[in-house]
Amino acid sequence: MQIRFLKPASVAILTLALIAQPACNGQERNDDGDMPAGTYSVVTDPAHVGGIDSGTMPEGKLAWKTEIGMTGILRGFDFTISQGRIYVVSLGETTAEWERFIEDRPKDEPEGVYCLDAANGDILWHTDVGEDPFSTVLVHDGKCYLYGPGNLYCLSAETGEPLWIHSLIGGSGRESPALSPDAVFAASGKKVIALPLDGGDPIWETTLEGSRVKPVLYDGGNVYAGCEYRYDESPGYLYKLDATTGDEIWRFDAGEYADVSLPAVGGGRVYITEPHRLYCLSEDTGEELWLAEFPEWDEDDGVYYHNPLRGRPCVAGGKVYIGRDHRPGDMYCVDAETGELMWKGRPFPYFADGTVQTSPACVDGRVYFGSSGWKVETEGGHRTNTFLSCLSAGDGSVVWNFEVGGQVETTPVVSGGRVYFGSEDGLFYCLE
Repeated sequence: MQIRFLKPASVAILTLALIAQPACNGQERNDDGDMPAGTYSVVTDPAHVGGIDSGTMPEGKLAWKTEIGMTGILRGFDFTISQGRIYVVSLGETTAEWERFIEDRPKDEPEGVYCLDAANGDILWHTDVGEDPFSTVLVHDGKCYLYGPGNLYCLSAETGEPLWIHSLIGGSGRESPALSPDAVFAASGKKVIALPLDGGDPIWETTLEGSRVKPVLYDGGNVYAGCEYRYDESPGYLYKLDATTGDEIWRFDAGEYADVSLPAVGGGRVYITEPHRLYCLSEDTGEELWLAEFPEWDEDDGVYYHNPLRGRPCVAGGKVYIGRDHRPGDMYCVDAETGELMWKGRPFPYFADGTVQTSPACVDGRVYFGSSGWKVETEGGHRTNTFLSCLSAGDGSVVWNFEVGGQVETTPVVSGGRVYFGSEDGLFYCLE
């Protein structure tokens, strides 16, 4: 695999000294800066660990599955586990590719927000928040925050009852809002806005240069926001804003056609991807420290990589993990300090047409992600095997693959010796 490393260009960037926050293993901070016990979420974890070291590791055996409809379509959102409950958005309909997975059950469930019991998968409540709600549900202090069509919603975490709704002019963001102990940060068209946790008027609004604000992340007094590139607009930027005022601290230009990912922050560094590049930036200045390029054509392997890197990087144990979406679907591990390629692994080593469907979750020396495997011919054409995959974080070797009936596009979360994820087959799964 040819990966080219480029030294950062010499540019003048506004600097501001900041205190680096430790990785929080998927848990959100409380008012004292600590993490409430038992809260795990991909998007509230700056380093994107996705879970905690529980002393036991899932072995890929089904514990339970629950019908809630399709989750994670187009890699648009993930979910949160808090205080023994799972909070996840469903789009209702299913796209299961194998009829044997959907026999004797409805193909459609009501869309909206679901709260599940993490122990057994029982549905505790369901709330309709409008058509096609693309969002991760964030949980803090007994409240749920999420995007709905054109709105930011706050629900009771106990009952699902709406507490307040804020209209987002210019359309709501996708993926997820972000939370601090004092505010919720949302994307609204080209703006990032900060709202008090109890609703009310915005604390601040900041307009960014670019087509549309996409990912938003809070970490240690700062907000990171990415603007995607459109053909008639500006290049793709990653912004770092002061969470108190909304003032720009720095911006990084990822160049033409860049679709900037949600960042991973850890060890004084910020890691982002765009279609064929993995960037490492200084957390303080936004300066490019190294760049690993993953070209479409691999001269060494003689392979054309049709689709780009997939999702948000995962940083764990001094390594950065990121997957390739298509043809073939490789998972890459690079050194977080230098960007040097350590290994690349494939859920199905002898199959050259697979995909990595999600951002990875890295826990306990293992890497978990959604994948697809070989295509099998059927009377109606073909179907694609789909899986939750687990690789060794040490060398990329296959630990296990668990087969499901639709693409897995929610980043898995590992907690208490179990791994949780949703699928487009309309089921939410728990493995142990």
